[in-house]
Amino acid sequence: MEEKDAKKIFLTRAIAWSILACGAPVAFIGWRYDLFRKVGTLQLSGWGMIALIIAFAFVRVLVGYIRAGFVGWSMTKQIVEGIIKVLLPLGVLYALCIGIRANLDYFIQALGCVILCEAAAIPVNPFPEWVWKKSNGRFESMIDMIASRANNKEGK
Repeated sequence: MEEKDAKKIFLTRAIAWSILACGAPVAFIGWRYDLFRKVGTLQLSGWGMIALIIAFAFVRVLVGYIRAGFVGWSMTKQIVEGIIKVLLPLGVLYALCIGIRANLDYFIQALGCVILCEAAAIPVNPFPEWVWKKSNGRFESMIDMIASRANNKEGK
């Protein structure tokens, strides 16, 4: 019975995290900028691109959690993650800066919504614990690595 309750809690937290991390920001941007209004043909504006970027980032993080529970280190994984975590965000930031020059007030509203949603999603996220249990504690985040290095230096 305890395992069944743990699964229910995990699913509830996963759904809440999905809504807060992806659903609410994309819905707000879609509503605020009328992204889903039919104009005759499909038109993808800069705000539509931002909504797609949020959805893409959400899926990427989710897949990363799932992969971390099953896959070890590999050079291919390191290169792909480097491109995704460094080059892609910098390219998006560059395109975003070009796109918001004329719409700074709208961008501030959207950014405020995303920050609030993500702040609420952080403690609800069940996946780091799942990955840690699935990998028998072998999974370390960057923060874990920094903390362990600091503890090792203090112990010397």
